[in-house]
Amino acid sequence: MTAAEWAELAWVVASAIGLAVSLALLARASRRDGSSPPPRLVLAVAGLAIASTAFRLVWVKPAFVHAEFYGPELVTDILAFPGRTPRNPYGMASYGALALLSTAFGRSAEGILAGNAVLAGLATFPLAVVAAIWSRRPSAAVHAAALWAASPLVARLAHAQDAHV
Repeated sequence: MTAAEWAELAWVVASAIGLAVSLALLARASRRDGSSPPPRLVLAVAGLAIASTAFRLVWVKPAFVHAEFYGPELVTDILAFPGRTPRNPYGMASYGALALLSTAFGRSAEGILAGNAVLAGLATFPLAVVAAIWSRRPSAAVHAAALWAASPLVARLAHAQDAHV
């Protein structure tokens, strides 16, 4: 692997660790009086993440989001990864992440789309944590999660062939 590929792999690992830390922070985020947030806030964010993922998987039509028509090539490269070097050498770690996620959904184009929708659902948690920390109000986590879940742009990108979310 090249230095750039190692750097990208490190970024993916750091992102996974960041997701785990954000879940822990969300569960332990303190309110102004120093107490823990009510479990209903954590459950609300988790419910919005699950509901938005289910919505995207069931009702959002898949789409290729590359205007330069790289979509079918990306799908082929993701499904062939790591057996052959992708034609578009950018985003090697996203090839690996989507190839890994697609195995959970049947290593196919539909599996890639489902894996990307799951990634978008998981992205709800770090967003919620950042909103709660920046606003210093745990309830902001639910508002940010609701905006993320309801966004048509996120829905479109989440049910595409590449890890844009």
